[in-house]
Amino acid sequence: MNRDAQGRRVVRLRTLLALGGLLIGVLGGIGIWQWPLLRDQPRGWMFGQLELAAEKYGYMLAYTHSVDTIEISEVENGPRATNSIALVVGSRTLHVKCGPTRQLAGAEAEEFLKRWSWMHFHYNLSGMCHDEAFAIRFRKNDKSALETTICFKCQNFEIPFPFTAEPVYMGFDLGSPAGQAFLAEVRRLFPDSPKWVEMDKQREGREKKRSSASGTEASKLPVSK
Repeated sequence: MNRDAQGRRVVRLRTLLALGGLLIGVLGGIGIWQWPLLRDQPRGWMFGQLELAAEKYGYMLAYTHSVDTIEISEVENGPRATNSIALVVGSRTLHVKCGPTRQLAGAEAEEFLKRWSWMHFHYNLSGMCHDEAFAIRFRKNDKSALETTICFKCQNFEIPFPFTAEPVYMGFDLGSPAGQAFLAEVRRLFPDSPKWVEMDKQREGREKKRSSASGTEASKLPVSK
């Protein structure tokens, strides 16, 4: 250090640069040493938030009595569309063309919510696509608890990601007994929907493939004499 004309200490620029370089080196060394932890912390936080969201928009809707009415509409882009609705999913507003709509309240809303909340929700259960089949609005005292679209093909629905409010897909296990019970409830509400014909064809196709694959594997087994 030097002193200026008034006797104050002056720190040289090269001293500051040296100290800055030393600090960067120390931080870099810590970063290299703890890289796995630093890398995994954001991922762990993100997946933890998705786990909490699965609870919030799953069984907690029923457990906390967050819903008293439900509106469910069949998404329809063809001639069966009769109106258009706006769904607010986090930071995005989704405009959906719909056909028949059911308003559920009382015991009917409780039954629908019960079957919804019994399903197992997890982000790993979601497929990559999202072909909207139905639009659902969960409400409490006319205030939205969740607005979403549901896809049975890829077994997912949209939720707002915590903190960012960006829409993300949350999956559910449609093949489980709880998933089949929920599907049966939706089919009961919309018995004339052409979507069930397509779903049944897809299910039959998958069953035929599994049966064919099982027969092929069985034919490869050695035959005892």
